[in-house]
Amino acid sequence: MKKTGKLISIVTAAIFAAMLLISCGALEAKPPQADGERTTAPDAAEASAPDGPMETAPVETSAPSGILTVYFSCTGNTETIAGWIQEALGGDLFQIRTADAYPEDYDELLETARQEQEAGARPALSGRVEHMEAYDTVFIGYPIWWADMPMAVYTFLEEYDLSGKTVIPFCTHGSSGFSGTQEAIAALQPGAELREGIAVRGGQAADSREEVIGWLAGLGLEGAAAGTAAASGGEIRVRFSFDGGEAAAVLNDTPTVQSLLAQLPATVTMSDYAGAEKIAYFAEALTDEGAPEGYDPQIGDVACYGPWGNMAVFYNDQPYAEGLCPMGKIESGMDLLAALPEDASVTVERIG
Repeated sequence: MKKTGKLISIVTAAIFAAMLLISCGALEAKPPQADGERTTAPDAAEASAPDGPMETAPVETSAPSGILTVYFSCTGNTETIAGWIQEALGGDLFQIRTADAYPEDYDELLETARQEQEAGARPALSGRVEHMEAYDTVFIGYPIWWADMPMAVYTFLEEYDLSGKTVIPFCTHGSSGFSGTQEAIAALQPGAELREGIAVRGGQAADSREEVIGWLAGLGLEGAAAGTAAASGGEIRVRFSFDGGEAAAVLNDTPTVQSLLAQLPATVTMSDYAGAEKIAYFAEALTDEGAPEGYDPQIGDVACYGPWGNMAVFYNDQPYAEGLCPMGKIESGMDLLAALPEDASVTVERIG
C-alpha cells in the first residue's frame, strides 16, 4: 500500500512537472504583447480599429518647427509617449491606423499580429500625412510585437521617403527594448538621419513622463530646449568638473533633482559600477519621492538609484531596473565622463 501510494505520488509529480514545462513553453512562445507586454486585455476603446481617415496637415509653428510625431498604438501606452513628445516640442501628431480593424479580443489581436509577421504582410492604412516635405524631424513610435514593429509601421515606412529628415524612434515593450527595430528603420530609410531613440516598458509608460522629457532634452534639437524645459517644470543645468575636462547635463525639475541641488556645489568621488555607469554619493542620500518604480536607462542618462540614494551616469546600455529613477541627460562631455579613472574627484555645480 505504501509503495502504491509512493508510486502514485511520483506519477502525479511527473505529470505536474510536465504540465508546468508545457505551460512555461507556451509563455515563452508568446509575443512581446501590444504596447509593452500588457497582460490584461485592453478595453474595446483602446483597440486600433480605425474610425475614419486621419490626416495631418503641417502647422506653422515657432521654435521648434517642422516636427511630426507618428505613432501606432493599441493599448494607449505608445500614444501616451507620443502625447508627451508633442506637449514638449510642439508640431503635429499622426496616428497610424489600419484600414481593416484589428480584433478587439487581445489574444486574437496578438494572433493576427503573428500571422501578419509570418506572412510579411503590409496592412493597408487609413489616412495619409499630407505635405510630408514640410517636416524636418519625424518621431516614430510603436509597441514591440513578437520582437518586431507591427507590420502597419512597415507599411508606413515604405509609403514615405524620409530622406534628409531626422528620424527618431520610440517604443513601448515588455522586456526586449527596441529588439533590433532601430536597425530595421535605418534599412528602410537609408537617406534619413536616425537619432538615438527611447524604449519604455509598457507597464511603466504612464509613469515615464520625466524619463521621456529628459531624453528629449538630451537630443539637442534646435529650438527644443524651451519646450522641454517648460514640460519638465523648468530648465536645470549642472556641470561636472574634473581633472582633464568637464561635462554638462540638463536635469528635470523633480524632487530627486531638488534633493541634489540642495547639496550643490559639492565635490564627490565618482566610481565605476558594473562596467556601465559612474556612480557618486552625496552627503545626504537623494530622495526618490514621486519617482516611477523603475525604468530602462539609456546611454547618457543621469539617474538616481533609490535604495542607495546615489547618482548614476550611464555610459553603457543597461536593462530596466526597479528603484532607478531618471534625473536628466548628459548634453556634452559624455566621452570624458566615461573615461574617468576609478575613484575620480568630481565637482558638481549648478550652472542654470
